[in-house]
Amino acid sequence: MNKIILVGRMTKDIEIRYTQNQKEVGSFDLAVNRNYKNANGEYDTDFFKCIAWGNLAKTIQTYTSKGSQIAIEGRVENRTYQANDGTNRYVTEVVVEGVHLIDFKKNETATTEEVIGVDDLPF
Repeated sequence: MNKIILVGRMTKDIEIRYTQNQKEVGSFDLAVNRNYKNANGEYDTDFFKCIAWGNLAKTIQTYTSKGSQIAIEGRVENRTYQANDGTNRYVTEVVVEGVHLIDFKKNETATTEEVIGVDDLPF
């Protein structure tokens, strides 16, 4: 089973791109604090690359911005691609299948909580 749930803050606004078939795909980074302190008495932070597709990407774009706290659920994927210089690059990213909006930065008229999941998507 490949399932991940993370709660963190967006490090930047989601960046929406389009595939050759005109499907929306959004990418963003999520900063997640560890639940224990290091030797200096501070919480370390892990950063996760996240990808969301279609209406889910548009929802994240509409209701969040840099600094928004969200909870995501999805799966971890590894992929390889060849960079322009000919070297192979390896990427690990979270494919978002659902999001729980904890706080809002863009749309203050939205309710305090909203859940969008894969069952809500039209495809």
